[in-house]
Amino acid sequence: KEYPYILSKDINDIYRKNNFLYIATNHGLLILDIINEKWELINVSSALTTNHINKIDSKGNILYLSTLKGIAQLSTKINKIIPNNFHGINHRNIYDILIHKDKYYILSEVGLLLFDDGNQYIISNKKFNNIDLFDGKIILSEGNNIFKLVEDNKVEILMKYNNIENFDVCGDYIWMHNKNSAMIYNINTHYKLKYDYSDGILGNIIYDLECNENWVWFNTNNGLSFYNWKQFHNEK
Repeated sequence: KEYPYILSKDINDIYRKNNFLYIATNHGLLILDIINEKWELINVSSALTTNHINKIDSKGNILYLSTLKGIAQLSTKINKIIPNNFHGINHRNIYDILIHKDKYYILSEVGLLLFDDGNQYIISNKKFNNIDLFDGKIILSEGNNIFKLVEDNKVEILMKYNNIENFDVCGDYIWMHNKNSAMIYNINTHYKLKYDYSDGILGNIIYDLECNENWVWFNTNNGLSFYNWKQFHNEK
C-alpha cells in the first residue's frame, strides 16, 4: 500500500547509504528516499537486464547488483544504472560479489570467478553460496564446508558443518548457521561451539544471521534474537 510498484514479497537483500534504502527483490530494485518518504523502482525499463536481483554490494558511490543475468552497476549519486565492464557474464546467474583490493570475486552458476584489471579468470568450478573476508583472506561456503582462498588462488577446506545456509566473519571468528542451529568457529584455534533453541535463540528455525565484534543476531521463525557473544561466549 506504500507504493503501487512493490510487486514482490521476496526481499533478497537490503542496503542503506545515507538517506536512501536500496531493496533487492525479484521484481527490481526499490529505492526509498527516507527523508522525503518517496519510492522509486529500477527495473528492466531502467536499463536492468533482469528484474531478479540477488544481492547488493558497494564500493564508493557504486552499488553492484548481482542479478539473474550478470552484474549491474548503479550510481548512488544519481540513482541510475551505469555501464560496466563485466562483459561475458551478462547471461549468467550471479549470486554474490566481494570487492577486495580492486579485485572482484564473483559467485556464479559456473563457479568462483575473478575479475582483475579487465581480465576474467575461473578460480573454481564449485558453486559457492556465500563469500566474506577475514584478515585479507577470502572465506567461502558450499554445502557442508567452509573454505578459504590461499596462495595461487587455491581453495582449501577450513572446517565442516552440516548444511551451511549462511555465515558472517567477525574478528577471528566465523558465525554460521543451518536450518536449526548456529555455530561459532575460532579461525586461529579451530575451537567451535554449537548454539540452538535450547541455548536461548528465540526460534527453532534460523533464516539468517549477522554479527559484529560484540553481538550476533538471528532472524528466526519466532522473531529476532540478539546474543552478546563477546561477553558470554567462553572457550574451554
